[in-house]
Amino acid sequence: MRSPYAVHVAERWDARLDAALAQLPETPSCPHDLYRALAGSLPARERLLALVERDGAPVALLALRQQQRHWRLVTDGVVPSPGAPSVPGELLSALSALGRDIWVGAQDAPPPRGVPVSGTYAIQAYRMPATADFEAFWHETGMWGMVKRGRESTKRFDIRVDEGPGAAEWTLRQWAQRWKSEETRTLPQLLVAADHLQRRGLYHTFRMFDGERPIAGYNFQAVGGRLVFQTTWYDEHYATRKVGARLFEYAFFWARDNGFDEIDIGGGHDYKALWAPPRGELWAYNLCPWPRVALKRARSLAALLVRRSRSAAHNIPLRHAPHAAAVDQPPAG
Repeated sequence: MRSPYAVHVAERWDARLDAALAQLPETPSCPHDLYRALAGSLPARERLLALVERDGAPVALLALRQQQRHWRLVTDGVVPSPGAPSVPGELLSALSALGRDIWVGAQDAPPPRGVPVSGTYAIQAYRMPATADFEAFWHETGMWGMVKRGRESTKRFDIRVDEGPGAAEWTLRQWAQRWKSEETRTLPQLLVAADHLQRRGLYHTFRMFDGERPIAGYNFQAVGGRLVFQTTWYDEHYATRKVGARLFEYAFFWARDNGFDEIDIGGGHDYKALWAPPRGELWAYNLCPWPRVALKRARSLAALLVRRSRSAAHNIPLRHAPHAAAVDQPPAG
């Protein structure tokens, strides 16, 4: 059956894309000016720009970056609930119209039925209501000792919030230098996002200083009533003083005092369960054309049959892994 969508690939951002952008709604976590800037920050060799239309009207404006064998939305790994300017309910159909292998990460819900995906993965997300008793929760999880130690051992250090230009970049660059993973390749886009969002009052930085020397930092993005954790770094020479724990818990109370409804610390790392209760899930999936979905499923089935055969030959019980895997998240430092 012929697709109702027309795909127009652009070599660079142009007036036609600007006109389409003006007709499409913003995503909650990425204003239009930021989306345009993120698209422009991608190297041409790793970028795919596409306008998807139906009956001559724009349906989605897609900017993707290549990551090994897959493509990912330019917002993935950069802002919470990554998406693209699109007609409500049409984003996945528009992405499917590209006919590419696309990794869709950190979504708040699984893909709807009928979407061509070769795998769906979910992890637990951890979110603390701002009205909760933080300290009581940390007593229950065993974090209170670390929180108390951090408060006592950092009294002579200074905590500075929203210092202005440079604070976000410092934490982001330190984070990327320490971890050097596939996720830290988004550093150029994270820097662009921090700059744009700070100017809108939607990005908040927390840094701890020993005199005038920064020794720890946390970055958060504001999305509606949520303060969403993004990246962190601390100087390991100060690890015994629990500077990271002190700065993290400080951000919780700051969020409450500044009118946020929730502190969202995401998922993907076991330590997060000690800081906030489970609340919702983060979903990821591999979106690709139906023929490729069938091929991948056939390969997975063949691999399973081989494992079963080998296990039977050696009389080894076969364990099945749960249908879940960690959604890619920036390391917590």
